[in-house]
This record gives sequence, structure tokens and C-alpha cells, in this order.
Amino acid sequence: MKFRKLLLLCSLLTNSTFALNQGFTLGDKPINAACVAMLNSNGADMPFIRSLDMNICQTSNAGFAKVTEKDGAYYFDREEGQGWYEYKVIGKTPNGIFVVDTHENGGGTLTSNDLLLLKLEPGKNVVYDDSKKKVMDIVELKMLGYVQGGDRCTGSFKTATLNGYDLVLEQYQGNNAIDCAKTKSFHIDLSKMY
Repeated sequence: MKFRKLLLLCSLLTNSTFALNQGFTLGDKPINAACVAMLNSNGADMPFIRSLDMNICQTSNAGFAKVTEKDGAYYFDREEGQGWYEYKVIGKTPNGIFVVDTHENGGGTLTSNDLLLLKLEPGKNVVYDDSKKKVMDIVELKMLGYVQGGDRCTGSFKTATLNGYDLVLEQYQGNNAIDCAKTKSFHIDLSKMY
């Protein structure tokens, strides 16, 4: 009887993580926020990493961070003085594109916000050891694109919702980081990305 209760509890926890994250998981674990951060742009650059092997990144040293979940967002602190990073899944299109709301702070006053358009897809990795070839099945996290945001009230997103392929956004248009009075609203049709 105790075993069944434990099994039911584990099932509920796994299913709630899956539902909370819209399936943005590898196995039964949410995608590691440190891995998502590798795909994100920062204040000085445009995104330049377009794909990650999640079988490796999910538990790698490069992706090592103490990630916590709060109100559906996955968060981690970087090394002291290096800021923090978080993501929250807004939704998933019918063809599997995840809209992921990201916030990044590098340790100063800038807190940037972008929306990443990501997809989890099966892939292959080929490794040669001398002349021996090994083909491994992997799960790739691919960045298909992004919606450029900004710093708090100068470009970050006040609201973001996804209805099927229709991404509905309200974006701050202030003149400084605390001028939150002005916004603009717009739609993006994600069925016509390519």
C-alpha cells in the first residue's frame, strides 16, 4: 500500500512538472536553465550557439548549476558577482516550438529579457575512436529564433501568451528602465517562421 502511494506521488510530481513546463523536459526533468542560458544572447552579442546535445548538457559540468523552480520559472545564480538567469515556458505550438521567456542579469543593473523559440528534436552524434565508429541517438535543443526584448521597461515583455501559433505580446516602450507607462501590443504568427 505504501509503495502504491509513493508511486502515485512520484507520478503526480512528474506529470505536474511536465504540465508546468509544457513538456520542456528531458526524461522527467525540466530542461536545465544553465543549458538554456548557453543559447541566450547577452547584452553585447547576438545568440551564436544554435544547438545543444541535451543528453550531455543536462548533467554536464558546463551546465552545472543549482537550479530552483518558483512559480513555473527555473532560476539559477551564477558565480558571485556574475548575476543570475531564469526561464519560463510560455507555451508550445502545435508543431513543437517552445516559446521560452528568459531573463538574464550579468551582475549589474541590466536585466535583459528575450523570448527564445526552441525545439527539442531527436538527432545523431557520431564519435570515432581510431577507426571505430559509434553512432549515438541524442536529443538536440535547437534555437530556431528569438524575439528581441530589452532591459526592464525599455523593451522587456509585459505579457506574452501563445494561442496555437499566435504569439500575443505586450512590450514595454519606456525611455528608461523604470518608465513603464508606455507599451505596444503585437502578434507574431509562428506558423510562418520559414
